[in-house]
Amino acid sequence: MLVLESRRLGGLLVILISILLLSFSAPKTLHLSPTVSQNHPSDTAISRLYRPHVKRDQELRDRFGSLVCKGRKYFVKGVSQASRMGINQGPDFGQDAFRDNGWTVSIPRNNVPPTWAPVFENIPPRVPNRDEASFVKLEQDKAFTNNWRQNNEQPTGGEYNGFYIPFSNIILMTITYSPRYWVQGLGISDNEVNQRIPFLNTVSDVVWEAWTRIAQQPGNLRFYAIHNIMNSIATQLMDYLFEKHRPGFTNVEWNQRLVFGIDSDEGRALFATPNGIAVAWILINHQGALGSRVPRVSIFRVGGLNCMIWEMIPVGGRSTFDDYTATNMPN
Repeated sequence: MLVLESRRLGGLLVILISILLLSFSAPKTLHLSPTVSQNHPSDTAISRLYRPHVKRDQELRDRFGSLVCKGRKYFVKGVSQASRMGINQGPDFGQDAFRDNGWTVSIPRNNVPPTWAPVFENIPPRVPNRDEASFVKLEQDKAFTNNWRQNNEQPTGGEYNGFYIPFSNIILMTITYSPRYWVQGLGISDNEVNQRIPFLNTVSDVVWEAWTRIAQQPGNLRFYAIHNIMNSIATQLMDYLFEKHRPGFTNVEWNQRLVFGIDSDEGRALFATPNGIAVAWILINHQGALGSRVPRVSIFRVGGLNCMIWEMIPVGGRSTFDDYTATNMPN
């Protein structure tokens, strides 16, 4: 009898010990309190976007925060500093920039995508005839001499296609595959990649070179738009913002667009995407032609395609779309 009682007590003791061990080792739920900055009204709205206890939202929050920091750095350390220092000239690629770097430029007859008609109808001066827009194909399809090792390098397959509309001061990009993107796919080191791409290779430099040859007054460039964004960084961020700000919307039409300034977390995060960085480098390298500008971004989805349009507003100037005034350079 005593033996049975001892065994029963021993069993209860084991169970109690097991429960205690499980309670100490079980993962605790992390309760997140969103940090709200007093400097930017949008921070409060952004903080409401995140839901604790969900792994996906935490990952998106971390990624979003990283993009915000990167975007602020590009603007404050790049655009604003270039404006203060009076830096007004980017790289000089020369008159034969496209030929020297293996680029083919062609301007076939084409029309602006019909899905963009509502956009152009709201951008003064309104496009009188969309057929008049110049569709420019820029293809890195010829061998070139690399400045690093003076070797005759093979074409990379880089391609930047888009519509150039000088009378409305718009560049609308439809395809942006950089030479670096294709060469990186070979699985080689960054140093080797640099040796296999031409000096003229980034979308900001290539597009600006083309714009200066088409527009009589390149410094009037006001809008840089991207149709059907494909890169994963931008698409994931845009999908996330649409999901939070326009829940349940399959399409986010132009009149339902989201608009963010560079002084907002959303605007800075979008500025840090590959599409926003192209605008950053245009503003950094061409202060002399453009003057001091404050970028502002609109995002929308037409026909299931994510689209982005950056308006580069002169300091002290007003937005084309609403009564927003770019009174200063945010820091």
